[in-house]
Amino acid sequence: MTGAPTSVDVVAIAGIAGTLLGTALGAWVTWKIQARQLEHEDKTRFHDRRLATYAEFGGACNAVMATFLIPGSAHPSADLKPRDYQFSHNSTRGIQACF
Repeated sequence: MTGAPTSVDVVAIAGIAGTLLGTALGAWVTWKIQARQLEHEDKTRFHDRRLATYAEFGGACNAVMATFLIPGSAHPSADLKPRDYQFSHNSTRGIQACF
């Protein structure tokens, strides 16, 4: 039996190659997007923490100033709980502004 010569189905090979390349490209794009989102979440989380610290510090400054400006008011440390903050050189300038 002699059969017809087998021909290479170019369309099928192109379809398989296109599917594999499309899958690889989609995975790469998804990975880049996820990396960018994680980086943004890190920046946002630290920014929120910074804003919360500034808000607490502002409240403490207001309490201290109220003690000086309003005779007979409670001492500002009466309602504040001690916290373990590590201040950098730049953040201590704000503390000096309260006094």
